[in-house]
Amino acid sequence: MLRSRAMNPVSTLLLLVILLPIAWNLIEAALAWRGDPSPERRERVLRYFTEEDIARGREYRRAFIPGSALGSLAFWGLLGWMVLGGGGRRLADRAAAIGGGRFALEVLLMALAVSLLVRLVHLPITVHHGYGIEGHFGFRRLALGPWILRLLKGWAVGGGTEILAVLAFMLAVRRFPERWLPITIAGGAVITYVTLDTLGVKVFQ
Repeated sequence: MLRSRAMNPVSTLLLLVILLPIAWNLIEAALAWRGDPSPERRERVLRYFTEEDIARGREYRRAFIPGSALGSLAFWGLLGWMVLGGGGRRLADRAAAIGGGRFALEVLLMALAVSLLVRLVHLPITVHHGYGIEGHFGFRRLALGPWILRLLKGWAVGGGTEILAVLAFMLAVRRFPERWLPITIAGGAVITYVTLDTLGVKVFQ
């Protein structure tokens, strides 16, 4: 007797969660490629920019659309592999084997693996956009070596922040199983405010 191939409700929901953002990103890319056909808006823009400026801006915007669409497909494909393909479970098992029962270490290893995977999957698009396209339009001032160094610094800062945030969240859930939600929301708000204030952004004025 053949086994049923029907997906269970949870798998179906997860698949929709993955496929719907892909479809939306593709629709958004198509609309961005088409541009705004409004004559009134074009007339307002022509008060400040020439036809050449508009054409150059459209060319610049369109240059990013294919890569952005591919990057979204790659990200959601990675998410699908982790959620539906068992990749997340394998990563968690590997982190548990290395961590040896030390919860914080296991969380750090898992978060590090996911952070690196996301960035590596998107790396070709990052290089194409940040180095190739920006250089083609004259907005990049760094040679390849310094540009890569800046990229790695950004990875270190962004990835480190993400990993610490995940660790803090998981520790809060484990330490306060009944009150973790308001605690993490309050903690996230404080971190966001401090970060924005450090960057010179005045939030509450």
